[in-house]
Amino acid sequence: MWISITKTQRDALSEFLGSELPSEVSFNELMPVVMKINNLEKGIQFAIFKTYVSCTSETGGKFYKDFNFSHAEYVLETQNLIEAILKLCLKFIFWYKEQKIG
Repeated sequence: MWISITKTQRDALSEFLGSELPSEVSFNELMPVVMKINNLEKGIQFAIFKTYVSCTSETGGKFYKDFNFSHAEYVLETQNLIEAILKLCLKFIFWYKEQKIG
């Protein structure tokens, strides 16, 4: 399954990945983005499940975890798994870029 992405979405994903993505993406094009997110630094985890995807960035304290970023996107009748992955990747990329600038 392929989904169309906007120029803004494509630019954000391409800049983050370091290579140009097409204007339509599938699971195969999004997996390198997910892998890069997971390999950025310790404490960042992007997970894909059957009914939802989640992404967290945590800094640990002695007795609890402090989540800097914690979001999930659910697979619904109006949003398939690829759309959920795309949406969450973009949320994370924009958040991560803001953290590095600010």
